[in-house]
Amino acid sequence: MAKQPGRCLICGDPNTVKAHVFPRAVLLDIRGDEKTLVQGDRGRPGVRFSQNGGWDDTMLCKEHEDQIGSADDYAVRFIRGGSKNAVRVLNGRAFAIQNSNPSKLIHFAYASVWRAVNCQNGRVHKLNLGRYEHVIRDALLADGPYDLQVLVGFSRLSLEGRGQLALVINPHIVRMRGLKCWQFVIGLFEFYLFTDRQRLPIDWDPYLANNNNPLIISDGNLIDIRDVPRLRPLFQSMRHSNNKP
Repeated sequence: MAKQPGRCLICGDPNTVKAHVFPRAVLLDIRGDEKTLVQGDRGRPGVRFSQNGGWDDTMLCKEHEDQIGSADDYAVRFIRGGSKNAVRVLNGRAFAIQNSNPSKLIHFAYASVWRAVNCQNGRVHKLNLGRYEHVIRDALLADGPYDLQVLVGFSRLSLEGRGQLALVINPHIVRMRGLKCWQFVIGLFEFYLFTDRQRLPIDWDPYLANNNNPLIISDGNLIDIRDVPRLRPLFQSMRHSNNKP
């Protein structure tokens, strides 16, 4: 299939390149020994199969793909470390994970949300960052400042009691403590990027990814992925045959 024309959303260059919403290396880790990844979309019945996740070759030139994705390698190492690098703290109620360059992890959270919103799939679903479009994009291009609050935790999603699931859930809007944020899951971690005029209470500061090393992550109970209300429409769509309207 011929490449669809596009222009870099940053500079307008028509020579755009393949840009992954999430780092390809993590998607291949999740795929493991399987031949393909299984993908679902609550707006599209059935499932799709891909080699290494969603990508878009119409939105960024090589220079700006490299700039937007400059923290991807750091994030890959952080995500791959997973629970192996976690040490229990606070009398076993939380974990501490080394985060030697917090701004890199924040950049990755910004980039993941920005790419998901601005890629073709994001545009089809009419995702929108509103006033935070320029806040996030300008920070990505200037390597800061990263003023939006970011929480990172272990995903507690499981299936039939078989432990944590390593999976990907694209950025979507949720509310935490009444504040608007973009949540996504990648590997064994979940990220929350807050886009709200209000801020989390000050007692949350030790748990933020912003400027904190080590990163402190609260412990929690596993939850069956089928019992998460916001994910039920997705599973309902995936259960339908691709041949049905």
